[in-house]
Amino acid sequence: MDKHGCPAYVGPEILSCKGSYSGKAADIWSLGVALYTLLVGCYPFQGTKPILLFGKICRGRFTVPSDLSPKAQCLIRCLLRRDPAERLTASGILLHPWTPPKEICVQILFFSTSQGWISWFTISGG
Repeated sequence: MDKHGCPAYVGPEILSCKGSYSGKAADIWSLGVALYTLLVGCYPFQGTKPILLFGKICRGRFTVPSDLSPKAQCLIRCLLRRDPAERLTASGILLHPWTPPKEICVQILFFSTSQGWISWFTISGG
């Protein structure tokens, strides 16, 4: 298991070393750190030494500035939940009120040069 990367983005479940963890949930945590950093201009968890930073991440306490919109505050809090099972999923993020509605259209094309056929289907929603 590779545990390299920017320390500020590491989720608490990775730091706990309690065995396996969900890569998807850990990515959602990292997305929350990235969103916070983009909207606020600094990391949600800071420490002068890695051990101090990791302690803050494991405690999961951070402050969301009140000048962010309530929807942005809510989304950040939903992404940076200590318990990975309580975090939003990718689908939940797309449905969150802060995320603007989008028309989703995916077209998938299948082809086989050896058998000489082409097939496709389209998924629409939004």
